[in-house]
Amino acid sequence: SGGTLSIGSDNNIGSGTNTLDGGTLLLTGTSYSKAWTLGVGSNVINDNGNAVSFGGILSGAGGFAKNGTGTLTLSGANTYTGGTTVNAGTLEFTSTPPAGTITVQSGASVKNSTGGDIVVNGATVAPGATYPDTTAPTVTTVTPSGTGAAASGDIVITFDEAMDTGVAGTVQLNSLPALTGGTWSPGNTVFTVAYSGLTYSTAYTVNISGFKDAAGNTMADDNTHSFTTVAPGTSTGVGETLKADISAYPNPFRGTLHLTGAEGCTLTVFTSTGALVHTQKVTATDEIVSLEHLPTGLYLFRLEKDGKTKTMKIVNRE
Repeated sequence: SGGTLSIGSDNNIGSGTNTLDGGTLLLTGTSYSKAWTLGVGSNVINDNGNAVSFGGILSGAGGFAKNGTGTLTLSGANTYTGGTTVNAGTLEFTSTPPAGTITVQSGASVKNSTGGDIVVNGATVAPGATYPDTTAPTVTTVTPSGTGAAASGDIVITFDEAMDTGVAGTVQLNSLPALTGGTWSPGNTVFTVAYSGLTYSTAYTVNISGFKDAAGNTMADDNTHSFTTVAPGTSTGVGETLKADISAYPNPFRGTLHLTGAEGCTLTVFTSTGALVHTQKVTATDEIVSLEHLPTGLYLFRLEKDGKTKTMKIVNRE
């Protein structure tokens, strides 16, 4: 009771269970395995700035305050009920989650290496997590990736942890305007946003920035993911699932033509070299497409709906 007991190892104390009640246990070594009973006094365990492994069982009606700038790891099946306060450094639990409240002061942290959730400062800390979370989120995968990407489709970004869906990050392809909209998957780790009207046979870098995790940490800007769109007239493997009876007439056409069976689709028109020259939302079962402004030549009509596409070659004649 009272005062400070400094021990370098278990050999410095007697056998059996020891009691700490209103005093400070100063751990000057790095490994301990003997059991301690915690009385209801103001108990302090100080790791002396070291990385300390403490395998002895802590029991009793009391709790303790963890001092010292090191890491104190409790691996015993602890049963003490008086609560825990972490004033400095890191306190890690690897076995039984402690009973009682856990309070962490500013600048200190708790790591949960147990098999169950623990509650710290009123917040649930999952197994493997640290409170407070100060690690910025990162992007793990982005699709599309590589070559053969469609000129219109979805950018799907997967993060390494749950994100704050109320914070609007930015997704930008090369120096084009930022993409708008987007949805989150259940669990808030996957973000999907649509893109359209890209140039064929062109490389695009996916620039991602401004997203935050659930703890409020902002990601570092990420521009390490890229893809290249398909060549003009190349199937991406999804266009065949649009209705087979979509047609354009007359073909060849002069100035205007009709699209039938394509209602609800988005039409994008490209030159044979992949330049975007016209876009239109198809609303009618027999849609009129006016292209008087285009010179004669071969054009690629791309229809997209719900991620499915169909490409047709159309000739504008004199």
